[in-house]
Amino acid sequence: MMDLLNTQMRPNRGQNLRDFKKAGRVIESCENVFHIKAARSYINLFFNKHSKSYLNTNSFRLHKPSAIIVDMYNDLYEMLIDKQKALGDV
Repeated sequence: MMDLLNTQMRPNRGQNLRDFKKAGRVIESCENVFHIKAARSYINLFFNKHSKSYLNTNSFRLHKPSAIIVDMYNDLYEMLIDKQKALGDV
């Protein structure tokens, strides 16, 4: 899993990459179901923080992330699913 965190394939560095690595460390530190749920919340917070948010006419919040954030988000969820399977909490 660490290979996803250390890759140079992400063109946008800075805060996005720091938050991505932090989310990866949160996932790697999971030891039970409660940690998995908290990591899922952390991943969603990552997505909300790095995507633009708009209110539509029905007062629903819409998020418009960049393609890089979508890729990072998907990578984090794959890492979380792998960790969940490793713990046997599927």
